[in-house]
Amino acid sequence: MLIELGHSDGVKEIHMGKAIMQHLAKIAVEHTCSRIEWLTVKDKNLSKRFYDAIGATEASHMTIRRLQGPVLTRLASPE
Repeated sequence: MLIELGHSDGVKEIHMGKAIMQHLAKIAVEHTCSRIEWLTVKDKNLSKRFYDAIGATEASHMTIRRLQGPVLTRLASPE
């Protein structure tokens, strides 16, 4: 799992983040993938600016669902 790609405001980190995304895009194209999708935190404006700058758009048709804590344990337990 890659965490906070492009989140740093340092020039070196931004260039590294862009290079990683370019490499992932190359792999996706080579494997005839139609897209790359990932999760971001809505409140991270710096990350949003980074992803906007490389041309990424928000997938407004998607939402994150989560199971955790007692609900996760309950679902995992045999009835």
